[in-house]
Amino acid sequence: MLDKTSLIALSPEILLLVMACVIAMLDLGVKTRLRDLTYWMTMATLAVVAYFCADFAMQEQTIYAFGIMVVSDPMGNWLKCFATLAMMACLLYGRPYAADRDMMRGGELFTLAMFSLLGIFVMISGSNFLVIYLGLELLSLSSYALVALRRDHATSTEAAM
Repeated sequence: MLDKTSLIALSPEILLLVMACVIAMLDLGVKTRLRDLTYWMTMATLAVVAYFCADFAMQEQTIYAFGIMVVSDPMGNWLKCFATLAMMACLLYGRPYAADRDMMRGGELFTLAMFSLLGIFVMISGSNFLVIYLGLELLSLSSYALVALRRDHATSTEAAM
């Protein structure tokens, strides 16, 4: 049975998932080379998610959700906050790198980065091996796609295979 406590415990993950899907849909209409709209929306989303994680960590509550398969505790929330800040730094420095190598033709960079961060979040929140495995698969599939983002480069395509 789905209760309000379970949704509160997973609210950073839910926000990240919903915004990744929204940004993927909005990116279909973006025509600029550097993908300015999706970049700033991604950074704003990550800032809000980092704030939520830090706020949950400062409340110092441990919440078990979905039949003790997911846990939201202060240490996990701090880890999520720092992982989000690290992803923001990676996107800040990775955007010019990707633009110089013609990897920004589609807006997959930001969406895949958000999905890989979601995989990290699921692994951090997991209290059951099945949930941890689910997070690992989400992280690894997003990482494989990020490796293959340079479509015209044979080495990156082979590495993604």
